[in-house]
Amino acid sequence: MPRHRVLLWVVSLLVLMALLPACGDDVRGPGASSFEGLVPINESPPQPNPEELALTYEVGYGDERTQWTVTVSGRETVHGTVCYVLDTAIEGSPERLRLQGTAEVNLRPVGEILRRDVSTLDLIESKSSVIAFGTLPVDTVKTFAFAGDHGAPFSVGKEWSYEMVSKPSMGAQTVSTWSARVAAIEEITVPAGTFRCYRIEHSRSAVNGVVVENPTTDLIEWWSAEGLFLAPVRIEDRFTYAQAETRELAAYGAISKETAPPIVEAPSDAGRLLAGSAWEDFCDRLKAAGKIVLDPAVSVSEQDQAEGYRHLLRLLWVSMNELMENNDPLRPYLTRYPNVPTRIGHDNPDNVYVGGPIRGDQTYRLTGTIGSNVFTSFNVYTGFIGFDSYESLRTVSSLNSEEMAINPDGSFEIILSPEPHPGNWLKLEPDARILVVRKLFYDWGNETEGTLRIENLTAPGTPAAPLDPGAMARQLDDMARFVESVASFFVGAHYAKFVSGEIPPNTIPPPKVGEMAMADPYNRTQWGHFKLAPDEALIVEFPATDCLYTNFQLGNMWWESLDYRTRQSHLNGFMSYLNADGIYRYVVCPRDPGVPNWLDTEGHLEGTMYLRWTFCEAAPEAIVTRVVKFDDIWDFMPADTPFVTPEQRAQALAARQRAFDQRFRP
Repeated sequence: MPRHRVLLWVVSLLVLMALLPACGDDVRGPGASSFEGLVPINESPPQPNPEELALTYEVGYGDERTQWTVTVSGRETVHGTVCYVLDTAIEGSPERLRLQGTAEVNLRPVGEILRRDVSTLDLIESKSSVIAFGTLPVDTVKTFAFAGDHGAPFSVGKEWSYEMVSKPSMGAQTVSTWSARVAAIEEITVPAGTFRCYRIEHSRSAVNGVVVENPTTDLIEWWSAEGLFLAPVRIEDRFTYAQAETRELAAYGAISKETAPPIVEAPSDAGRLLAGSAWEDFCDRLKAAGKIVLDPAVSVSEQDQAEGYRHLLRLLWVSMNELMENNDPLRPYLTRYPNVPTRIGHDNPDNVYVGGPIRGDQTYRLTGTIGSNVFTSFNVYTGFIGFDSYESLRTVSSLNSEEMAINPDGSFEIILSPEPHPGNWLKLEPDARILVVRKLFYDWGNETEGTLRIENLTAPGTPAAPLDPGAMARQLDDMARFVESVASFFVGAHYAKFVSGEIPPNTIPPPKVGEMAMADPYNRTQWGHFKLAPDEALIVEFPATDCLYTNFQLGNMWWESLDYRTRQSHLNGFMSYLNADGIYRYVVCPRDPGVPNWLDTEGHLEGTMYLRWTFCEAAPEAIVTRVVKFDDIWDFMPADTPFVTPEQRAQALAARQRAFDQRFRP
C-alpha cells in the first residue's frame, strides 16, 4: 500500500477513536453527540462497581437549576442494618420555601448524608443540613422503620409501609406513616441518558397520629431496572417544600484516583495557633455570628438588637468558663452559671445554677449542705444545649432534696459513679459530661443557700498538664462554635415555637413535662409569646395547684430572662397575690397598672414568657389569656385585688434588690 494511503488510514483511525468515549469518562446527556449517554433497554453496558460511581444530579426548584454530586463514602451499620453511606455535595443551591404552620420559612440546602440498606436500597437514616432565614444552620435527622417485604428487588405491584421519625435540631419531632408502591416499569429520559426504571410512588397516610384524608402521591422515585446505581435516576419531591423539587441524573462516572484531588495535609492545631490562624478564625467566626442579631423576626426593635449583641457577649462569657477555665473533668470544681452575668434559655430567676465538668468513667464525691431554700435538684447531662447535637442530649441521672438522704444538720454526700453505690447515688454512663445543680428559692428574703464541693475519687491530687498550643487552638474553636451554635439554637427555637404559629401570640398552652433538652425533669413548663400595642396589656390567669413551687417569668426575644434584680419581671408563687377565688392573675405590660401581680416587660412590647410548676400532683389544665386595653385592666380584676401604690412598689423593688444581692453576694 502506498505510504500516503497508509498515513491517511492511520489518521482516519485516530479521528474515529477520538470520537468514541473513553472508558471511565463521565457519561453525559445530549450535547456532545446524539448517542452519548444512552443505555440500551435490553442489555446492561459494562459498568464500574456502583459503590465506585459519582452521580451528578441536575436539581430543579422553580426556575432555578443547580448540580448536586452524590458519592459513596463507605458502609456503616445503622440500627443493626448494613448501609451504604451516600454523601451529597451541594454548591450554590437557591433557597426553598417551606410552610411551617402559618409561617413561611426560607431554607437553603447545604448538605445531605443518606444511609441506604445494602440489600433493599431503602433509606434507614438520613441527615439533611440547611441554612434557615439566611444565617441559621439546622440539621434534621430522619430514621425509617419498615414493615413486611420492602424495597429492592422491585417488581410491579409490590407494596410496603414504613414509619419516618423526623428530628430537627430546631423545632418539634414529627412522626409520619407512609406507604410505597411500585407503580410501573417505564422508560425515562434524563440529562444522563435514557433508562428503563421502576416508578415507585410514596404517600403519607398519617402525621403525628392524625390520619391524612385523601392522601396523594407525595414522592416519586425512578430506580434503574438494571440496578446500575445506588440512588434513583430521578426523584420528584412534592411534600418537603412549597413547590416540587426534582432531581435528575445528569452524569455518572467512576471515581478515578488519577482525577481525585490531591490530599493536602491540614496544619496541626498547634501549628494553627503558632501561625496565628486559630486566633484569626476565632475572631472571624465571632464577627460572622453578629449576623444572627440582624434577623428581623427576632430583632423586632432597636432594644432587641442591642440585647442581641449583649447576648452574644454573654454567651462568650459562658463559653470561656465552660470550655476554657473549668473544662477538666479529672479535676472539676463547681461554678455558678448561667446567671450573673450571663442568661440563657429562660434561666430561672429563682434558681442558683451550679455546675462542673464530669466524665463517665470517673467516680466523684459531692458533699455539702442543703440550705433552707425550697428545693434542690442534681442532674447529670450528656452535653450543653445548642453546643452539642440535639439528638445526643439527654439526662443520664437525677436526684433531688425531697428524695435523698440528708443528715439532721443538713449535710449530705452523693457519689457519682458508673457502678451502683449505697446511699445517695447518681449514675454515670460513658457519655456523661456535665453536672448541673439547681438551688431553687421561693422566699428570697429569708431562705438560705447551702454549700457544695466536688472531688474526683479516681484521680485525686494529680496536677493538670501545662497548657499547650494545640489545646488552646481547640478551645478557641469550641468557644467560637459555642457562641454561633447556642445563639442560633435559641433563634431557631423562637421560630419553631412562635414564628411558625405553633404557639400563637398572647396564648399559653397547658403545661407539660419539659420537652427541651437539659430541662429539669421535676418541672412541668410552658412557653408563651406576648405581642402588644402601646395601649394594651395581657392578662394571664390560672388556678393554684398542689405544687411545691410555681413561677411566671418574662424573657426577651433571645430567650434570656429580663432584669429581675431592679424590675418585677418575674414572680413565683410565694411572691404572687392569690385572689379569693383561688386564681392567680398576672398582668403583662410595660407600664405599672398598680396590680400586685404586674410583670414588667422592661419596655418591650414583644417578648417571651415561661412558666414552671415543680413537684406537682397536678398542674393547671388550662391557662386563660386575654389582651385588654391598659385603661380597662381593673375591669377584669376581682374586688378583693389590692391596689399597689408607687411607694409600695418602690419598697417591694428595694426588698427584691437586697435579696438578690444577698443571694449573689461576693
